[in-house]
Amino acid sequence: MAVAQPPASTAASQRPFQPSQALTHEGWAPGDRTILGMLGALLVVLVALTWRHWGIIDTDTGLELTVADLIAHGHLAYRDVQYSYGPAGLYSLALAFAVFGSSMSTAIAFGLLQTVAILAVFYALTRTWVRPLTAGLATAALIAIGLSGWADFVLPNTNSATFGLLFLLLALLALSRDRTILAGLAFGVLALTRIEFAAAGAAAALAYAFGIARVQDRRAALHALLRMAVPGILIPLIVLGFFADRVGTSRLITQNLFPVNFASSEANYQRSLSPLSFASLVATLGRGLVYLTLLAGLLASAQRIQDSTRRGLARLSGAWPLAIAVLSLLVLDGALRVVGAFPDTRSLIQTESKRLLLGMSWLPALILLAVVLALARLFKRAAPLRSWPLDLALLAAAAVLALRAYDSFTTDTFAPYYAAPALILLAILHEQIGKRRRGLGWVSLTALALVVLSLLVALGKGTTSGQTAPVASARGSFGTTTAAAPALRQTISFIDTHTRPGEPILSLPYGGLYFLVDRPAALYNLAFLPGDVASTADQQKAIAGLQRKRVAYVVLGNARFDAWGEPQIGVNYDRLLLAYIGQAYRPVKEFGDFASRLGGPLSQAYRVYERRET
Repeated sequence: MAVAQPPASTAASQRPFQPSQALTHEGWAPGDRTILGMLGALLVVLVALTWRHWGIIDTDTGLELTVADLIAHGHLAYRDVQYSYGPAGLYSLALAFAVFGSSMSTAIAFGLLQTVAILAVFYALTRTWVRPLTAGLATAALIAIGLSGWADFVLPNTNSATFGLLFLLLALLALSRDRTILAGLAFGVLALTRIEFAAAGAAAALAYAFGIARVQDRRAALHALLRMAVPGILIPLIVLGFFADRVGTSRLITQNLFPVNFASSEANYQRSLSPLSFASLVATLGRGLVYLTLLAGLLASAQRIQDSTRRGLARLSGAWPLAIAVLSLLVLDGALRVVGAFPDTRSLIQTESKRLLLGMSWLPALILLAVVLALARLFKRAAPLRSWPLDLALLAAAAVLALRAYDSFTTDTFAPYYAAPALILLAILHEQIGKRRRGLGWVSLTALALVVLSLLVALGKGTTSGQTAPVASARGSFGTTTAAAPALRQTISFIDTHTRPGEPILSLPYGGLYFLVDRPAALYNLAFLPGDVASTADQQKAIAGLQRKRVAYVVLGNARFDAWGEPQIGVNYDRLLLAYIGQAYRPVKEFGDFASRLGGPLSQAYRVYERRET
């Protein structure tokens, strides 16, 4: 966030831009070792607390593990198995499987190394702008966020997301040292992850070049942009060209990286995360209003208490600004309730506040504020925080990622993958407030520490109420919900005893079961989500595959996809395929209450079909 610095730095900003001076790291302070030690201890404690509660193995996470396992055993992504993201993270996990064996232990070890790498790079990058303690608090917040929810860093729903975050942070770190070629290499890997990270990288590179043009000249900006663009474009061209040569360009793009049918069906869910509506804008601004009002009340109260001449408990009477801030928010909420304005928005913010996630969910509002302030200062030719190129690159990357899920920026969605750049802005905000309000630096950092504490408490609550039921499988044990565990255990046991190693099965609608039971998938498609095999031709092709391979068993889960607009497989979509299964197969086992439809996208019951004798 571009907040004013002392007047002396304003004059400095008018001198010609010197990359080697402006972007050289200041050096690590003695306090860095202490902070890093404390962060390491915190990570160990939280890993122990959340052990094997990561990911949702029987859905997206299991699908990722299944594809990586197939690649480790010689399959080629996009040709032999469908995969919707870039190859960078996937093939790295597959390499780990190939070397150490396909198991939950290998996946967890790989994920923990990836988590440590993300946190280390994040801390180093954050130190470019703030002191060790502030950077440590921001990193602690990222630890809590990264180990929460289903989109965690250890067993993510796709390693393309965590690899995207890691290499985006590496690119920004390289830019902070004026290493544009290294940044370009990182941008090239970004293009092989997920599209939103590729977009964030492109925005950061363009913003960095614009910043150089702002403080130096266009020629220097063009040179910097070329040094980033050449490796950033060549890497994905070479890698994707390799796959296009073996898979076919059309199949690579329209069936995998940008699946047309799936994308149109998924749009309903994506719109719920970033609906671009007036109500969602009000919700975003409302979260910012709540956070900043409470912060302002806390700072004003601390200032009055500090300046008070009273002694003892009487000094606490100066805390009335905080009380007024809380009362004002309550009055505003009551007034909106009376007139019936924005009921969904009010309910959303109240829920996030009760769950102690407001310190995270308001980050898109912070980015919006930061962009406005930065643009205002940019055109006034005021001093940057670190340097205009680097500041603008951070803002651009943060803005692109926040837009991806700005109306649902919590641990319940993909937001943990997108929060890191915004957390750097949060750290900058709190440290700059402390610098501008003399004597209140400790109060501003205390407020940041309260955000960290709230996220840690939310993590603790989620761990004790979430993936707590253990499930054993051929690839190792993991945790799932108490509602889903019994049926999943029984289904795994049935497949283990009724099929041979190497015998293909079909799992619907998700493909995580393949990895758990160590059985190959019968079809090219591993997941049958709305839009995956939408056309009649696609479903007929799937049916032909079942007939040709004489697949003996089909496992059907009772997952629902209401947020997608097509809740139930066989009823709202893929009716032809399910009709064939009903004719060619007979139900032989049912585990759990299959008629219950309360589990959402996580199946809580399974029905097993056996091929009829012909």
